[in-house]
Amino acid sequence: MQNQFYLQLENHFRGSEQQITERLQQYVPLLEELEKNPNRAAIDIGCGRGEWLGLLGKRQWQAVGIDLNAAMVESCQKQGLKAQEQDALSYLASLPDQSQSLITGFHIAEHIPFDSLLEIIQQAYR
Repeated sequence: MQNQFYLQLENHFRGSEQQITERLQQYVPLLEELEKNPNRAAIDIGCGRGEWLGLLGKRQWQAVGIDLNAAMVESCQKQGLKAQEQDALSYLASLPDQSQSLITGFHIAEHIPFDSLLEIIQQAYR
């Protein structure tokens, strides 16, 4: 119930998926720089409805979304996006070093205890 509520809250107040995708366009110049590297593996922590995953997919990134909200993950999967209901720290810890070219987490800091956030950053850095 809570998962579905949060999805409905985002749908109503955050902005449409199109509006969010338009806002994310500001990051395209950074992606263009990263795309000089042939490894286009990416993780989006707290992927939500998947707007960023969709943008990455259109740019030929192999992106995976991680979210604890089952309704958000299901929404992504219905769009054909790769998303998993999983804790970010566990997911990152399971990956080999230097396996990702891009790890993002839009609007997640306020949802994560500070010590856990530091651990996520440390895992992402390796």
